Amino acid sequence: MDSTTIYEKFTKILEGHRRGHYDIQEAVNLLEILWQQQSENGRRDIENALWTTLSCEPLTTPRPVGDVTPDVLRVVIRAIATFGRTAQLPGLVFGRLPWQGTDLAGVWAQSMCHELSYSMLHHADRFTEATFILAKSLCATYTFAQSAQLTGTAFPQAVIDAAADLERTIEHIEFSRFAETLKGSQQPPQGRANELQNLLAAAGLTAEIASAMVKAETYLEGAGAFDAKQAADLIRTCMDETHRGVVAELQKMTGQECADPDQDGTRRSYMRQVKFINDAEEQFFSSIYTLLSREGTHKLLAPKETILVIYGTVKGYLLLLLRRLHAKRASLPGAEQ
Repeated sequence: MDSTTIYEKFTKILEGHRRGHYDIQEAVNLLEILWQQQSENGRRDIENALWTTLSCEPLTTPRPVGDVTPDVLRVVIRAIATFGRTAQLPGLVFGRLPWQGTDLAGVWAQSMCHELSYSMLHHADRFTEATFILAKSLCATYTFAQSAQLTGTAFPQAVIDAAADLERTIEHIEFSRFAETLKGSQQPPQGRANELQNLLAAAGLTAEIASAMVKAETYLEGAGAFDAKQAADLIRTCMDETHRGVVAELQKMTGQECADPDQDGTRRSYMRQVKFINDAEEQFFSSIYTLLSREGTHKLLAPKETILVIYGTVKGYLLLLLRRLHAKRASLPGAEQ
């Protein structure tokens, strides 16, 4: 399809929206279909037409046409967010904000800025961190308390509110991405069990600890009757045996003896004394051990969700200890690199 034909189809889609034949999302869908049908050069022609329209389409108050309220600028912003080049989108949107004329500034806020916020939220994966930083810096021009003194212009409240809403949207996306990185760093249960077994083998410790963790996991994920005491005993045994093995290895490495390696409180204190764990970690791990001990000894009632949280924490904690032990061993003189 040649450039002239592409442009004719592009303008016909926008004209159909202007006349109320299809709403914003329907117009975006048609533009995306047109874009998908093109070669690389044809897609570039459509993207350039989107950018030209975004720069030149008059900013006016949208008026209903039947059941549709046409807004070509919103169509173009959403289309770019859906399949176009997004890096410069915030800059061009803010570049259309009229600094003079309260009415048009309010139209910009309700139309262009709110659409940018909507499109970023619904197509967040198409925007880079750099683009979010750019957008937040543009928002700050209007949300900063002293912006009027800096720019010499008192912006309408609608503009300030729209910029603040865009800031909140971006923060939401950023925190969601952060949460996903934490989830993505979690290994599946079998992967974490395998890592635990490998680290135990590298440290010369018994693989029964990993087996106990798998047994605890199977029990906790089962659909049968739940016994908090049984679950707590399984998890505490894993902590006991791992601490015992780690302390034995640390005694060999440091030449410093543990006063009473049969007492887990003494083992935790020893790990802190040889700077294998810090004060805060000792307190935290001791609190978990105490909770498990009370549950196991006194048969206190605890919801399954609580034990699941403890289990996940303990499993990660055991991996942490074994990774540290492995790293410490590798750092010793004469260790294989």
